[in-house]
Amino acid sequence: MYYTYNFISIFLFLIPLLTSVNLECNEYIIINFIWLTAGFAYHLSSFMNNYEVKGIVHLFRFIDMLSIHTLIPYIIYYSTYNNYYYYTGVINVILLIGFYYFNLLIVNHNILHVIASFGVYNAVNSCYLNKDTCHLCF
Repeated sequence: MYYTYNFISIFLFLIPLLTSVNLECNEYIIINFIWLTAGFAYHLSSFMNNYEVKGIVHLFRFIDMLSIHTLIPYIIYYSTYNNYYYYTGVINVILLIGFYYFNLLIVNHNILHVIASFGVYNAVNSCYLNKDTCHLCF
């Protein structure tokens, strides 16, 4: 059952994607679409291969991890404004690093999806509040 929810929880990334569409943050639309597509491809292929990371699953996992590790620093840099949304987004990134890489607290992978999607949602809003200078919302 855990794996089914893990597969479904990837759709939480529709929240920041739809927020980006609603706020007309064009670069964020692209970034969120990349994350949703890469995450969906990895989780679906993993689900279809009984959660064994081999073959195409390995390739999709690499693409998913590459997109995460390149785009998170990119949005942190370009959404850096002195507002609540930015700081909440950064706290979410710190939580992800602590939970995923340092195992400070063992959490279900679905929780990581919740934290990450909330963090991206906050980054979009931080940029939108400053759309006159944030090129991710042009």
